[in-house]
Amino acid sequence: METSSAFGIAHLWQHGDPITRATALFLLSLSILTWSILALRGIVWWRERKSPGILARFCALGVSAGRQEEWARMPASIRAIWAVQTGPAGPQGTPEAAASQRRSRLLAFALRKVRRELEMGLTVLASIASTAPFIGLFGTVWAIYHALITIGSTGQTSLPAIAGPVGEALIMTAAGIAVAVPAALGYNLFLRFARRLGGDLAHFAAEIDGQNTPVAAAMAEQQ
Repeated sequence: METSSAFGIAHLWQHGDPITRATALFLLSLSILTWSILALRGIVWWRERKSPGILARFCALGVSAGRQEEWARMPASIRAIWAVQTGPAGPQGTPEAAASQRRSRLLAFALRKVRRELEMGLTVLASIASTAPFIGLFGTVWAIYHALITIGSTGQTSLPAIAGPVGEALIMTAAGIAVAVPAALGYNLFLRFARRLGGDLAHFAAEIDGQNTPVAAAMAEQQ
């Protein structure tokens, strides 16, 4: 029982040195950050989940098919684009051509803003997914080094003497993978959704804008 108790998180914290503890805390903070971002992105996905179908319906039937009260109940991404179309394009008396160009620029700006909001936090998830395994590997290497120092100073090579450091090494490896996998899966899932919805919004903006140049340039960024 004493040997088995040397393996575990409790032993890691009680007998680990400051570097081992700092590495464990850093991985824990990355895990909390990952799940916080996933929760926030999940809320956005839930609110926007109907947007692709709504956009497809209105593009097929014509933008004018929606009544004003229907647009008020739309997801935030669609309302952000539609608000530009229905809002003023400039002061009263602005020439129609100038107002049209300004509205096109506002649509392109709104489209880029919505896209940034949809992809918010995904870069952090990608960074965590790519670095967490190496942070865990660092903890593993340091724990093995700690084990070798212990063996060298005590001269003991029995299993009880090295079980704790080996347990630390295994825990660090598992922790790095446990942090990286949800981050990688969440990044791929939400990036795919953001790009799909961003592309649909770009086509919707082009539909109501008449394929003017600024919106077309914003559409090219979706590719």
